Amino acid sequence: MSLSRRLVIKQHRPLLIIAVIIVSCALISITTWIFLDKSQWSYIISSLSEAKKSKELWQDNKTMKNTIVELEGRIVMFERTAQVERQTIANLQKGMIKQQDEAYKLRKELEFYQGVMTSTGESKGLNILGLRIEETSRPRSYYFKLILTHVSKSDKVITGKLSILLEGVQEDVARTIDIQELTLSESLSLGFKFSSFERIEGSIVLPENFVVHRVIVRARPDGKKRASAIERVFDWSEAMNR
Repeated sequence: MSLSRRLVIKQHRPLLIIAVIIVSCALISITTWIFLDKSQWSYIISSLSEAKKSKELWQDNKTMKNTIVELEGRIVMFERTAQVERQTIANLQKGMIKQQDEAYKLRKELEFYQGVMTSTGESKGLNILGLRIEETSRPRSYYFKLILTHVSKSDKVITGKLSILLEGVQEDVARTIDIQELTLSESLSLGFKFSSFERIEGSIVLPENFVVHRVIVRARPDGKKRASAIERVFDWSEAMNR
């Protein structure tokens, strides 16, 4: 017995297949929605909201970090500018103080020499007119200037020697020290040779704990009798303030 084949022709319906798929998806979605309760939907919505907020916070945080970096850079720039300005002001103040100190010293020296010139007109012969002492930056170190004058009818040169003694107290014991023992330079000469005006100056360092009260200056002209030697006593504090 022979089998005969039948040719079956089926109509192709693509729209029907698509419709079936759509309906199936809709049914699945509806079924899922039915089985999910209200709290689960709230959780999903809350999670989505939190994710959105986290993204916004991340963006805000990034913006704030950029702002902080910019502000820190500006702060560093302002601090450097302020430091330069402070240094400039400090230098100006130091310069002003230095100029004021120099002006004060010059004014005191001018007053000193004015006093010397006034005294010169009132005296005759060899005179010890003035002593000025200045404190230096070195501890216990001082700079002194001693003025001698010689007023006579002639321009004859006068020569001689000086002695300068410091009287004071060291550790409650009275003491007298020759200034040549305290000089910083061996070149200090206390000999004099001039006709009308002579300035003798130098630097000294006082012994530790030695407090000076008086300065005794003696001038002895050469070739003169002992009685012709002159002496003048200066108060240390007054000589410091001249």
